[in-house]
Amino acid sequence: MRSHARHIPTSSRNIARAEVRDRRRSRKLDRLPIELVEKVVGFLDYPDAASLRLASQEVCKRASRGPFTFFYRHKTIKLTRSNLEEFVSHTSALGPACYVRHLTIAGVLPRSRSTRRGRTEPDHTRGLQRLLVQALSNLKEHSRFKDLISVRLKLVPEDITEIQQDFFRSWRAVWQEAQRTFKVTVAALHEAQLPVKDSFYVFEGVDGCSLSVDTFSSFPREIAMGSVFESLKTLKLRLSVPPKMPTAFLSDPYYDKSPFPGVGYMTQAWHSDNALRSILRSLSHLPNLEDLEVHWYDMGGFTATDFPKIEELQTSHHELNSSMESRVFPEIQRLLYLQKCTLRGIFVSDSSLIEFLKCVNPIELHLTDIRLLSGTYENIFTFITDNDSSIWSYYLDDLYEEDYGSKWPPLVHFSTQGKPKYPYRGLRGVGPSTIERQSDLAKLPITWRCIAPNFLTNDYEEWRDNKMENFGPLDPGKYDFVKLNKGPDNGGDLIWDDGDI
Repeated sequence: MRSHARHIPTSSRNIARAEVRDRRRSRKLDRLPIELVEKVVGFLDYPDAASLRLASQEVCKRASRGPFTFFYRHKTIKLTRSNLEEFVSHTSALGPACYVRHLTIAGVLPRSRSTRRGRTEPDHTRGLQRLLVQALSNLKEHSRFKDLISVRLKLVPEDITEIQQDFFRSWRAVWQEAQRTFKVTVAALHEAQLPVKDSFYVFEGVDGCSLSVDTFSSFPREIAMGSVFESLKTLKLRLSVPPKMPTAFLSDPYYDKSPFPGVGYMTQAWHSDNALRSILRSLSHLPNLEDLEVHWYDMGGFTATDFPKIEELQTSHHELNSSMESRVFPEIQRLLYLQKCTLRGIFVSDSSLIEFLKCVNPIELHLTDIRLLSGTYENIFTFITDNDSSIWSYYLDDLYEEDYGSKWPPLVHFSTQGKPKYPYRGLRGVGPSTIERQSDLAKLPITWRCIAPNFLTNDYEEWRDNKMENFGPLDPGKYDFVKLNKGPDNGGDLIWDDGDI
């Protein structure tokens, strides 16, 4: 035996010895208490914890419990066939993937037009939906929780190759993919009957992207707001006018000024009002909702020719003057008592806004970048500060009273301590455009005045550019979805970079 060993190459002997050592170490790990293995996993990052699980079958079982499952609590699934097939495989039996509690569905923005056309084919979309239904059904079957805490919708660009630049300029592809992502996700949740018990984020936090309000309002109520969402506590939406780009406009350089030519204040008002109605109809299926946020993205052109007179607006869309008193509101008014309501960027009349707030009865109210199309903020502020109102905390920021002829309408400034966000020429004592009050202070009278911008400075230009990025509209020549969604404080990393499955 000894003489035979001399003829074994040194490298082979070293490998054999290493294997023996590894087996001995594995046996030692196998004998460790489960609690101690879980403690070790708690100090490791995901790659190291995954490597530890490869030591042996027994170590894999011990290391896959407790802290290791937290790596899978938050997961992002890209809406592609390969990613969904992998998700189905990961959830086909009880394993770490079945510990997902917060699921993000990411629609993918293809960079080539031919790929976009292929992905919009009905058969392709139905195939993705079937795969997502199977994965969600697996989750419900194998997970001990039988539900999800939250679902988030977002968009990501297709993977960038060496020859492609880091940008995405097709706003139309963004809106089309947002619509498809919403429909596929909600339909799959309904078919799998996998409840979402806490939060649903519809493109919340994604700039330069919104769901068209007709998609939200026309989606079947029994699917969109059935038992899947009946325990929902938080709903955050980004909505906009349906995208319109007639072919004839594409060849006319005049219309490059706005991505949606002809969609002015009148159309914004009509669709924004319709959005509030659709939301209230949906809320009747969400008896446990506590937190509602609606962010409206303005698709209209900021040119004087697009601004109708207020008389024309009222004549063309008489419902804007109806104070939103329709058949859906009386039954809802008794049901909804929100903890918090946030409205951002919406176009509305004073009477419509007051009626909406009466229906949802929020304790805390946030109004940001509201464009008041008719009436006055005096009526709204009186309602907020009334002792019979449900509101005991509010945050008001950058509220506009429309002037149908000015590029930027007059801004509300409050008579309280603070400074405006940009200077005014020839005016002193201008207060801030933001006010925040809680408890008994929330019932004090609000004093204010409206002032139109009269002096262009760097502060004003920066403020205006920030508003256009957050609330639109954007010039299609400057629109860049990737740039809009790069965080300024994270070294330029994309905000959607998180743990994919």
